[in-house]
Amino acid sequence: MRAMKKCEIILKAANEVFLESGYEKSTVKDIAMQAGVGKGTIYEYFSSKEELFTQMMQSVASYVFNDIKEIIFHADSIEELLEGFSKKCILLIDEHADKLQVLTQDLEHISKDLQKWLMNEEIKLHVALTSKLKQFISSKQMKNVQPESAAWTILNMVRLAVHLKLIINEKRTEDFLREQIHILLYGMK
Repeated sequence: MRAMKKCEIILKAANEVFLESGYEKSTVKDIAMQAGVGKGTIYEYFSSKEELFTQMMQSVASYVFNDIKEIIFHADSIEELLEGFSKKCILLIDEHADKLQVLTQDLEHISKDLQKWLMNEEIKLHVALTSKLKQFISSKQMKNVQPESAAWTILNMVRLAVHLKLIINEKRTEDFLREQIHILLYGMK
């Protein structure tokens, strides 16, 4: 196996083991068995179970953040932006439900470094989204609202959709997002 492929196999196996057993009960030995490699091989790539967990979560989060940044960058209207967020949110939840489930189950095991990294990435998203909303405001595509607050509202809408789908197991998450978009676009009165 190539080094990169082996690392990916280990990360995939780690996700499966963490999902099945939770972080606390999972062992490097279990992950090695699931990956079909020796325990020593795991330590060639990762110094600890915590580092493996962190890298697995960071890998998924990077993918998600990059996809969302692309939506922000390419949107030509507020409607396109919100619709893009909605579609991508559902797609990402479905595509990465297992990894997101691990993340939501084992939040207390996320290292301080990963927490800081996630927070910084979310702030970068907020800055990018705020900038895009300012463009929409200046081109009269949307009302003159506080773009910083509007950006947090949109990001929280996405966060709530993830929560509904993964933690509450809400089947109507897509409908919920459409309703949220309608409220954002047309208000409550």
